[in-house]
Amino acid sequence: MIYDHLSRLPLYCGLSPELDRAFAFLKELSPETLSPGRIEIDGEAVYANCFDGKTASPEGALYEAHNRYIDIHLPLTGCERVYYADRGTLESVIPYDADGDCEMLSSEARDFCTLDPCHFCVTFPADAHLPGRAADEPIPYRKLVLKVRIS
Repeated sequence: MIYDHLSRLPLYCGLSPELDRAFAFLKELSPETLSPGRIEIDGEAVYANCFDGKTASPEGALYEAHNRYIDIHLPLTGCERVYYADRGTLESVIPYDADGDCEMLSSEARDFCTLDPCHFCVTFPADAHLPGRAADEPIPYRKLVLKVRIS
């Protein structure tokens, strides 16, 4: 997993061509121009989903993990906690669904990073993650999740 400030995004260029395309999109991002929905970047190889949500408690929520895509999480407004854990240490509750590229896993919420419009995280297949969690009281937010296919 990567957790960092947007100003340090160039440090991660060169990891893969697909991640480079996603990072280039983030560098040119004008959040005020985005509306909820899917944003095409490079077909199925790199795309983004913009959506509005409200943070929630981590209690009872399931972690998610993906096999075919890397996720890049960035709130455009508000903030959220993203809990994370090594996928191999969690119990599978809903088996991997290849069509949705998602496995749901159960665990007590442990480690987390706090995301805001200046901080992003990148989750890889080994990183089970529980996004959209509240630090204290639930708050509304707008978020961008880039999906980067693993080549």
